[in-house]
Order: sequence, then C-alpha cells, then structure tokens
Amino acid sequence: GYFSGADGDKFARFNISPNEYIESPNANVRLFSRSISALECKLVNTFPTGDHIFCIGEVTAQYKGSAAPEDALHS
Repeated sequence: GYFSGADGDKFARFNISPNEYIESPNANVRLFSRSISALECKLVNTFPTGDHIFCIGEVTAQYKGSAAPEDALHS
C-alpha cells in the first residue's frame, strides 16, 4: 500500500473505529472484524526480487471474520 504502519496508526488515519477491529491474541496486530478471514504468519524467508522483497511465511493462526460464510476456513 501507500501508507506504512511504521509511519503511524493506519486505523486512526483512516478513521476506523475500535468496534470495527479486534486485537489478535497472538500478535501485536489488529484484525478487521467484518473481514472474511485473516491469517497470521511467521516470517520464514525473504528473497530480493528487483525493487521488492518477496516474503515466505508460515501460517500460525487463522481467524474467521463476521463476513465469512458458515463453511469458510475448513481445516
């Protein structure tokens, strides 16, 4: 995106109220409560790819948001 979380609180910047997100129990991140799903990952490796960095992650947790269909996120 155009706005880095390192530059400040994105949720405050875009007027996203606290009732629109939940705090992750596992990491210091916020998750949109109305999303379909969210994945938390542990960084495993990175590779330079021109002017970007390609990141490889291992999923450590998954969340089903309120917008998800009943059969979402089957294990």
